Order: sequence, then C-alpha cells, then structure tokens
Amino acid sequence: MAYLLWPISTAPFIGHPYYTILTFGGVGLTLAGPLSALAVWLLVRRSSDLELRAGLARAAFLRAAVATLAGNLLWWALLVALDVHRTGALG
Repeated sequence: MAYLLWPISTAPFIGHPYYTILTFGGVGLTLAGPLSALAVWLLVRRSSDLELRAGLARAAFLRAAVATLAGNLLWWALLVALDVHRTGALG
C-alpha cells in the first residue's frame, strides 16, 4: 500500500481510498495477532500430550505479541515515511 500511495503522497492523501485500506488493514493485522495466538492456544490445549501443553499459552502469546509489535512498527514507519514524503523532505 505504501508503494501505491508513494506517488500520490506529494499532496494530502488522507481522503484517498488506498489510505483507507492501509489504515483498516493495519488495524485488522493488529487484531489478527492476538486472535491467532488464542486460536493456536485453544487448538493445542485440547491435545492430550502434557509436554506439548506446558508453557503453550506463554509461547503462543509471546510470539504473537512480537509479531504484532513488528508489524505495527513497520506500519507506523510507512505512515511516517509517506507523511515526510508529502512534506517534501524525503525524495
């Protein structure tokens, strides 16, 4: 989305449909991290293997938190880069 918005971002681009997709896509991916961790935890929790279940919640939610944090940082960095490009400070 940042690639598609780059040529448009020389002027205010908040009203463009791509910006809406970028915004709601980021929010959706932010929600997908904890929901996927919950789904993994619920599916594996039903397993009868006790060694597999030990520390499962901590591992699943920690990995989901790290992935969500990395995705959010990238999302915000792209939004900042587009805004800096709009001001003319970035090629």
